[in-house]
Amino acid sequence: MNGNSASIKSDDGVGSGQVHIKKRIWPYLLIVAGLMIVVVGFFYDVAFAGIPYQDPTPAMEKSYAFHSRIASAIRWCGVAAFLLGVVRAFRRVSRKQATGCAGFIA
Repeated sequence: MNGNSASIKSDDGVGSGQVHIKKRIWPYLLIVAGLMIVVVGFFYDVAFAGIPYQDPTPAMEKSYAFHSRIASAIRWCGVAAFLLGVVRAFRRVSRKQATGCAGFIA
């Protein structure tokens, strides 16, 4: 044995199977996480920014703009995560169909 942990292989194959499952699932988890982040952004917008005031003072206007920008940034981060997950899942599925494996989880 040369001390290299990469050369150690288990006979049951459990470790490599867990890594393979994680590689298969993470695009779908990213899709779900992106949707959840978008929902959190909407909740933040409702809870902190809310409906714009009719006749706000400059301080109220500044506070609304600040919280509205934060909510918008949260939503856009969620959209980016969702789209990244969709692209990765689509590339994975199209690659599997090109090699002859059909299905999302195959």
